[in-house]
Amino acid sequence: MRSFNKANNHFIDIKSIIVFHINYRDVFNAPVLIIDLYKWINASSSDIRFAIDELIKEKSISELNGYLVVAGKEGIIADQPLKIQLSEKLTKKGERLVRFIKHIPFIKYVGISGSIAAKNPTTNTNGHVDLDLFIICSDSSLWLLFLFERFYTNLEQLIKGDHFYCFNYVTEESFLTISNKSFYTASEIINLQTLYDNSVIEQFLESNNWYLKYYSPKESELSTKVIQSKRTKVNPLKWLNVFFFYAYNAFRAMKNLDIKKLFLSKREFDPYIRHNYQRISNPNGGYENVIRDKFVQLMHRNFQNYYDDQVVDFLFPDSIIQKNIDQLVDYSANEIDDLFTKYS
Repeated sequence: MRSFNKANNHFIDIKSIIVFHINYRDVFNAPVLIIDLYKWINASSSDIRFAIDELIKEKSISELNGYLVVAGKEGIIADQPLKIQLSEKLTKKGERLVRFIKHIPFIKYVGISGSIAAKNPTTNTNGHVDLDLFIICSDSSLWLLFLFERFYTNLEQLIKGDHFYCFNYVTEESFLTISNKSFYTASEIINLQTLYDNSVIEQFLESNNWYLKYYSPKESELSTKVIQSKRTKVNPLKWLNVFFFYAYNAFRAMKNLDIKKLFLSKREFDPYIRHNYQRISNPNGGYENVIRDKFVQLMHRNFQNYYDDQVVDFLFPDSIIQKNIDQLVDYSANEIDDLFTKYS
């Protein structure tokens, strides 16, 4: 078995791997499909099935309708048909949106991430379920796209009173590697659902192949294709893109009466800022801190015999978790509170 083989020289067996997947989904009140475990774990189907049966005998987990859950939480499986139905409904709305925005020349990829991609819709702090869009655009065009998104979203809010989507993660074609490498972000990658791809998603997956240490498919399922970095053409609107980047930061500083935000407008990437020059995303993993804390709490409650500090550090590296929240300088106090309470 290669998946999760070692964390800080600590061997992790198949039963423990299954426990981690089930406990992680329990953070979101979601079950795990058994067929997904066969895809995610590099072991024989018989070994995985044997480990599942052992956990059931231990009365740690339950199996129902092809799903696995923490023992005693079988009720959440009954919610899955409605959750899947809502996910499919919002996905179809996203497909209609993509039919329009894919004609924007600098959009290279549009996918669905977050709770909809995981077939487990979760309400935001306003009580709505957003369709989180994962977008890759051509170089030196992110802020042109952001300007379009602000205009289109505000127009839709004016006409319809609301909008159903969120440009949750936007990055440029030459800036694909995710900075915080953890089980949380690996789960986002494995759940990513493609709506439109202009020959860039394979390059993204190759740039982030570290996720295979958390989700390791069998060797036969791994692509052997070598992905070459593409040389993109210089965007003739590059300097307009630069202008919008600095203009946005100046406007934000004036709006918040905070001169410090003017100094955020640098083009070097900072993981503690949402609006970077080449990437817009939740800073430093977004909800990862609170999800990690809840994961630990649930492990103590659900699977005490399988808990291991070293493994938790492997799943959620300390380099990400231990940073002071005050470093999230691009957010107000209220925004930080909202960011880290969704899964409390």
